[in-house]
Amino acid sequence: MASSAVTTPSSAEEAVAAIAADPDATIMVGGTLVMSQVALGYRTVDRAVWLGKAGLDAIHEADGRLTVGGMATLAACEDLVAPIGPCAANVGDRELRAQATFGGNICSDLPFGDLRGPLLALDASIRLGGAAGERTVGAAEFLADIGADVVLDVSFDVPAAGAFVPLRRHHTHAPTAIGVSAVRSPDGEVRVAATGVA
Repeated sequence: MASSAVTTPSSAEEAVAAIAADPDATIMVGGTLVMSQVALGYRTVDRAVWLGKAGLDAIHEADGRLTVGGMATLAACEDLVAPIGPCAANVGDRELRAQATFGGNICSDLPFGDLRGPLLALDASIRLGGAAGERTVGAAEFLADIGADVVLDVSFDVPAAGAFVPLRRHHTHAPTAIGVSAVRSPDGEVRVAATGVA
């Protein structure tokens, strides 16, 4: 990727504009999957939009709703409420979690994307940006058609209770075979989502 053209937006607005201007560019977030594919010769990247300086890594809570920036690292998410925190802590090892991002995880190809289950259980909203501008979609709609837009942030109501239970292989870097996320919302509704069951 040394000879690739890389655009480095410095704000969310610049990131959306850069992706809209070049929808075929590779969106670079943490790089844990893209760079390993490049290094192994499975993928080439001619043009990239790197989001590391776009200010999309904030995590904040207001009025009972938690918002996680698309560039927040999985390490920064480990202490969040269940099922998000325990699921993030279950991905890879400490080195990977320090680099991998929330947005990158939910957009990655299977068998990765561990955080998709918690998003479904939490009935999260995903704010996206791209060629069509900004839009917000529900987790189910987002996961049915993960497009080329950038994940600006994800938000959800803080649950009254939550849990995440994984079934993992013994090797540290192996993806989670099955993950079950459960949430009890403040109004008492219970939602359960399972990933990896195929």
